[in-house]
Amino acid sequence: MSWVLDADILDGYLLTTSGVVAGVLAGLLVILPINRLRRRSLLTSGAALLVGGLVGLAVQWLFVEVLNMFDGPIAPWARLWIVVTFAGLGLAVFRIFAFRRAAKAFPILSLLWFVVAGALAVNAVYGLNPTVGSFFGVSNIPSIDITARGMAKAPPGLPQRVADVWSPPSGMPDHGTASVVLGSVPNRASGFQARPAQIYLPPAALGTSAPQLPLVVMMMGQPGSPDAQVISGASDAFARKHQGLAPIVLVIDQLGNPYRDSLCLDSSRGKVETYIMKDVVPWARMHLNVAQDRRMWAIGGFSNGGTCAIYLGAKYPDTWGNIIDISGEKFAGFGEKDRVLKEIFNGNESAYDKVKPDNIMRTTEYVDTAAVFTIGRDDWHLSTTRAGVVRSARMAGMSTSFHVLPGVGHTVDALTNGFPFALNDLANRWGLTP
Repeated sequence: MSWVLDADILDGYLLTTSGVVAGVLAGLLVILPINRLRRRSLLTSGAALLVGGLVGLAVQWLFVEVLNMFDGPIAPWARLWIVVTFAGLGLAVFRIFAFRRAAKAFPILSLLWFVVAGALAVNAVYGLNPTVGSFFGVSNIPSIDITARGMAKAPPGLPQRVADVWSPPSGMPDHGTASVVLGSVPNRASGFQARPAQIYLPPAALGTSAPQLPLVVMMMGQPGSPDAQVISGASDAFARKHQGLAPIVLVIDQLGNPYRDSLCLDSSRGKVETYIMKDVVPWARMHLNVAQDRRMWAIGGFSNGGTCAIYLGAKYPDTWGNIIDISGEKFAGFGEKDRVLKEIFNGNESAYDKVKPDNIMRTTEYVDTAAVFTIGRDDWHLSTTRAGVVRSARMAGMSTSFHVLPGVGHTVDALTNGFPFALNDLANRWGLTP
């Protein structure tokens, strides 16, 4: 069964096959009913495709523009595949009513196939679910019992530069591991119903004499899941160049419900800020073999997670000495600010302004904070606000770097291409280079 869950759906044969079969089914739905009324049959098929496509546009408008279920606009290719999918659904529904009873099974099966093929195509645009298992929310990676692992707590203070005292032991693995945290992170302080966290441990953390390493607490986009596999490739590549050294990356869930923006605040949508600062942070200090100094800790995220990262990093500089903001928005609820102002802050603009990172950075002193910002050059939704956030961080005294990724939009490529920049920019600060 594991080979099914591990099957590639981003650029493998499943994705290609689903698209080809969908095209063949659509063609058959058009041509099979041809009879003496051939011209009429083709016209009605075209009308069904048109109506289905228009319904697809309406659905996008409802879920993206009105309900904002995807934390802002969606990629142009995703929009196209949604329209094409609904066009196919319109054709299938029309043929269900047009075919005789014995032949209705064919358009019904076609309809189901169009749904699957369309979902796979949209998923491939973003790339956050690389396998069948991840697509259905089923993790096929092993679990790790952090509490039973016996990781030593690091003493307070800044340790020696790890790279200066580290020698890889014999038998050290060539790759790190991505695992589900068994039991996840307890939510005693917040009560927030987060999905199980995942953790990436670099090769240096897997031996018997593991050094105390930097920690990155990472958050993914919306919709999305706390998946450590997405960043494991970049982390492994970094570790290969640094004798197995890389930060431990704890990927947590800041959403709970993947289709609702939690805003990373304590609100009616959940006590997310308390979860991260009062549940995750103490748990990590207690159970992970990481350096305790703030300069060795980073809060990071992609898209929705990036928005959380700049907010928490700006507000809690005593905890987070580093910020990794990959394609994050300017502030929480940016894509639905009028609704958030009304529903979460009861129309109190002053209260809303207090949680916006720009405003927090204007009134906070940053003695030694580093922030790494990245954005895809084709991410037009964020391009007008990204530079402003970077400028605010610099004016507040943070040491910043800003990377624009050519040929990249608001997709998983922004994460997989942006995260290596963060690792490289912070490597010397973390003592991972000699």
